[in-house]
Order: sequence, then structure tokens, then C-alpha cells
Amino acid sequence: MSDQSQSQSQSQSQSQSQSQSQSQSFDNISELPVAKQAKAVEAFFAKGGTFKDLQDLSDDSMESIYAVAYHLYMNKKYDDAMKIFQFLCFYDHYNSKYYLGFGSCLYMQGDYERALDYLGFATILNKDEMTALLYAGKCHLKLNNKEHAMLAFQAVVDWAGDNPACTADKKAAEKLIDILSAK
Repeated sequence: MSDQSQSQSQSQSQSQSQSQSQSQSFDNISELPVAKQAKAVEAFFAKGGTFKDLQDLSDDSMESIYAVAYHLYMNKKYDDAMKIFQFLCFYDHYNSKYYLGFGSCLYMQGDYERALDYLGFATILNKDEMTALLYAGKCHLKLNNKEHAMLAFQAVVDWAGDNPACTADKKAAEKLIDILSAK
């Protein structure tokens, strides 16, 4: 998993003030009729709200929870890490690193098909997330789909460009391309 989340954290901080004002509108929601409650919640999510916002969880709280999941992942406790990544994905479905974490756990457990779904979603949420693409290529290799693996690895190389934050993923992808091309 990568540390490419600084720009994502900045954009989340910018949207936090907006979501705080949105969640404040829910202070008296229980006093509304059920139909109006449903419309208010629907409008909240339509404007980009998350369960994190509804529960008033700060970015720092989410980051602390993420740190626990990452620690479990690094210590190969994938089942435990997945439970926390799942919580994080539910509460903030816009944060790509939570999906990357969940997908990485699935990959490490050998569930390559499901891992591809989560890794793909991480890439959709953050086009600069090269680690998710790299893992997706590795999933395709494990599923004996060399063509899709090559496409994923080439996408890492192409999209990473000269971005210093992507250097390790780019080098890994180039190495895998060389190995696959030699076969």
C-alpha cells in the first residue's frame, strides 16, 4: 500500500467544513416526519455526504483507525485488518486508500477476483493510486490472464510518469513487464 494520500487528505479537509454544515442540519432530524427524514438523508448523500460526516468522525479519528488496520495488515492479520478496512470503506466511501487496504488483504488471502473489484474502485476514486493498479496486475497474473496483467502494469508506467511518489510502483511494474515480455 502507498502513502499517496496527502493530496486526498487536503481535499478531504476542504470538504470537511462543507460536510460539517451538512451534518449540523441533522441535529433535529428526529423531530421531522419520516418522509421528510428520508428526503433529508437522500439529499445529504446526493450532495456527497458520508456516514463519517453523519457520525461526526474527524479525519484524525479515521486516520487513527486506518493506522490500526494498516498495522494489522503489515503483521499479516488480514482477517482482522479487513474488518477495519470494511468499517472505513462504509464510513467514508470516497477514500481510495480504504479500498486499497481491503483489496490488498483479499490479494494476500488469494481471493484475486474480489480483490480486483476493490482495487478497481480504489483506482476509480483516485486515478493517481498506482499501488492499486500494480496489485490489480498481480491479481491478473495469479488468475493466468497475462494480457490484462500487462495492461495494468503498462498503465502504472504510463500514468506514473515522472511523479516521485510513484517511483517504486513504476519500477516494480517495469520489472514485471520485462519478466513477462521475456516469457
